[in-house]
Amino acid sequence: MKQVINWSVSAAFLIPVALGWYVSYRYLPGIDERQPWWPLASAHKNWLGQEGCVVLYGYPFSLLVASYCAKRIILTHCTKRGTAAYFFSLLVALSLPFIWFLCESEWFNNSSITLCCWVWRPVAIWFVPAMSFLLDLFDWGMPKPLKPYLKRSVVEVVVAFPIWAVIWGLFALYILEWGFV
Repeated sequence: MKQVINWSVSAAFLIPVALGWYVSYRYLPGIDERQPWWPLASAHKNWLGQEGCVVLYGYPFSLLVASYCAKRIILTHCTKRGTAAYFFSLLVALSLPFIWFLCESEWFNNSSITLCCWVWRPVAIWFVPAMSFLLDLFDWGMPKPLKPYLKRSVVEVVVAFPIWAVIWGLFALYILEWGFV
């Protein structure tokens, strides 16, 4: 019975993942394209035409909070490490269209590299939760009380995430040379 539940939950994740990736492939510009055919397209705005703090901080923060809640559910309800890793991977795959359409604001900026739009922000957002999830997988089988999990999650979001974002930004700019061309 437990296997049936896992597959039904998996199907519930896979359908939106496939739909989101199809829409992303169909409507987001490719690596070589810069044609702002979308009516709301302009530099420094997300796909919906929004700019400012909502795009830079609001959507990524809401995604981080949702990812830590989903991570907690995955860690407490999965019975095997492989199953937990599978559902966490589905969670990351499900979030990528959200990141590309709502959190990324440089799609039609002619001074930025389009590859940076596809890769930079997802890595910036998901690195800290993914490393935290890997640490949780190493402690598999240990009881996971809610209060220490919440404290650690707050420290990760408030301290580790901003430090990582700065380090990743400098690495992408100076080492990968993904800065403005």
